Amino acid sequence: FLSQYPGEEEILLPPRSFLEVVGAPRMEAGPDGRMVRVVELKVNANVMSSTVETVLGRRRAQFVSACENSVFEIRSRLLDLVSSPQVEAALLHRGYDRLHKLHLKVYESIVKE
Repeated sequence: FLSQYPGEEEILLPPRSFLEVVGAPRMEAGPDGRMVRVVELKVNANVMSSTVETVLGRRRAQFVSACENSVFEIRSRLLDLVSSPQVEAALLHRGYDRLHKLHLKVYESIVKE
């Protein structure tokens, strides 16, 4: 309908297909007598290649996984720190913090963020 060559039929190719030259180019006379280069082609479809959407989906999954691993590691290190002897020693001199378990609230706040 919007063809550059209105006298020719439109040929639709499947997604992820490419054209492969199968013969040597040759020159032929067209209907109006002008010389035209003719190249024989074969359509190949690469069904194993990934679509852009698939690649982006995989990349997003990798980033999400990396973020989840980082959160897990931070949570684990914070938990080790909260139950460490250094924190216990500091809480001996901070009765209010110990009574209201502020060290655990700080841990939960960091994890939540």
